[in-house]
Amino acid sequence: VWDQSPKSAMLTSKLMSHYPEMLHLLVCINAPLIFSSTWSLLNKALDDRVREKVAFIKTGNMVEKLGERLGNQASLWLCAEAMDNRRKGKQGYRKAYWVPPKDGMSHDPRGMSEYLNSKYYITTPGDVFLQQSG
Repeated sequence: VWDQSPKSAMLTSKLMSHYPEMLHLLVCINAPLIFSSTWSLLNKALDDRVREKVAFIKTGNMVEKLGERLGNQASLWLCAEAMDNRRKGKQGYRKAYWVPPKDGMSHDPRGMSEYLNSKYYITTPGDVFLQQSG
């Protein structure tokens, strides 16, 4: 989704001023100039600790920049998710985030394999439906 509204930067700033500790990282990929310009004005009002949680990155160095903050596996998954969303968004496709890939090899929109196989993964209604129908 391409959001070029300065209102998004203002709402993000407002959200972060009320709930800064809940956010680990906010990633803006290929943000339009108007968004990053608005953000640069608004972020001066935020605490340094909150400001460090926001990353503006370009597609070309996405794996590297995300890897610095999240590790390699999370970085690769997020990059694949961003590319998948961009590709499917252009096709007018509504993504089913609860559906695992049919071939077992493609990108899984539900999350990284370490997460999906961990005690932290919460079974969704979509998971239950797939288990009952499959």
